Amino acid sequence: YAIALRKDPRKGYVRIKVRPDSKIDLTLVYEKLRKIDPDATWYLHISKKMLLNGSVKNPKMRPTKLGIDEIIKVLEKLGLAWNISLPSKAMIESKKLPA
Repeated sequence: YAIALRKDPRKGYVRIKVRPDSKIDLTLVYEKLRKIDPDATWYLHISKKMLLNGSVKNPKMRPTKLGIDEIIKVLEKLGLAWNISLPSKAMIESKKLPA
């Protein structure tokens, strides 16, 4: 995989991270997500390899209302979904996270 996607089930924060050695740039994902969810706070790291929504370090950030499926659709439209890694079912169950 080249992309990891995680959504915090309690706070709704999303993390999209790309392997540092990949050639993937998350700028188009950032622009698209800001357009379809303008109320959420999105931060694109200067490396263009991390796209973050929400943070415990910045409580003023607003979580996205988009679900993981909607975010995956954005990645698919941009040709990036084949690179994605999601938490496994075992990982979800061990942490008692909703599937």
